[in-house]
Amino acid sequence: MAMPAYSHCIYEKPLDEPITDFRCVGNLIERNHDYEYYSVIDKQGNVLFAKVDLLYDEHDRGIDMVMNGKTGLIDKDGRIKLPFKYEHIGIFEKDDNLILVKSNGKFGYINQQGETVIDFIYDDA
Repeated sequence: MAMPAYSHCIYEKPLDEPITDFRCVGNLIERNHDYEYYSVIDKQGNVLFAKVDLLYDEHDRGIDMVMNGKTGLIDKDGRIKLPFKYEHIGIFEKDDNLILVKSNGKFGYINQQGETVIDFIYDDA
């Protein structure tokens, strides 16, 4: 059986069922389930995250993902880099190590290890 290939997504083994509504993000495939939720699978067909609210595009630090209403960060292979506990994760372009996050209604900055660098005291950022 031939491997289906779409755009730059190449499955490395045949899947049990066809995937028709999907997009590639990093080395992952985001599968759309009738716009109710998404799942994230790797290119071997393994389900890494069964029910995801939203998967954003890949950027230098990884991929922002929303699960159960909270945002976290995964790498291009699906490993969790920041836990799913933030209301928002943004990009701070002036410093590659700082990540803008919103928690408990306030903005602050963390580093890539998840440690607070600038306290969560700001209403806007």
